[in-house]
Amino acid sequence: MAGKHRKRIPAALLLAVLLFALGGLVPAEAAEPTGEGFVIPQLDDLPDVDLSLPQFMLANAYNSIGLEYALPQYADFGGQGIDLEIREITREMINAAREDGVRIYVAVAFRNWDYITTYYKEAVARYGTEEAWLHYQPPGCNEHQTGYAIDVTDNQYDNCNYYPYDDSSVYESPVYDWMMKHCAEHGFIYRYPEGKEAWYGSRCSHFHFRYVGVEAATYIMEHDLCLEEFMYLIDPHSLFVPGLTTYATF
Repeated sequence: MAGKHRKRIPAALLLAVLLFALGGLVPAEAAEPTGEGFVIPQLDDLPDVDLSLPQFMLANAYNSIGLEYALPQYADFGGQGIDLEIREITREMINAAREDGVRIYVAVAFRNWDYITTYYKEAVARYGTEEAWLHYQPPGCNEHQTGYAIDVTDNQYDNCNYYPYDDSSVYESPVYDWMMKHCAEHGFIYRYPEGKEAWYGSRCSHFHFRYVGVEAATYIMEHDLCLEEFMYLIDPHSLFVPGLTTYATF
């Protein structure tokens, strides 16, 4: 599915929009990132990929896909929504894991603006604004709004509350081990690796994976990159990273 990449909203405008939409729930410290913590990889043989494809749309603490974005081709996936483009791809990945004796379930996939807004407000009320911002990206910045992101679990009855799982204990799980070894074969990447927080502006999410296509995923996983690093290497103007890039122009 090809399509023109949506214009990314710079951080300053994004914060203003979110402050208005969410009633002032965005933490002040998010408006002034330090820009520290960057190590620019020096890599050759970058794949020839088109960052304007929908699978590369960027939603993170610094880049928003905006209020107007709606999933163009909604597909049901075991009770979860997902972009139609990756429904069968995701199914094939899960079936491959089960053939290896690992049962993987998609606990969270597509979420629309209204759902994410409600969920984010509840997180703020429960954990406080700063903690919520780090763990639960608000609407526009939340990758689940793209339809290309999934949270996986080994519990088919999981209630989608991932806050208790945000610790290193997940590294010992068969699901995490299998996904890290095989997700790229199906076009998925481990989206928020530890040590890359300065690039995406939130904390690591251990069971969160994102579809970008096999070629890009293979390169990203083999070189231990996050999506932002990869996009920066392909085109530094394709994203905004505080302290590293200027506002993108399109």
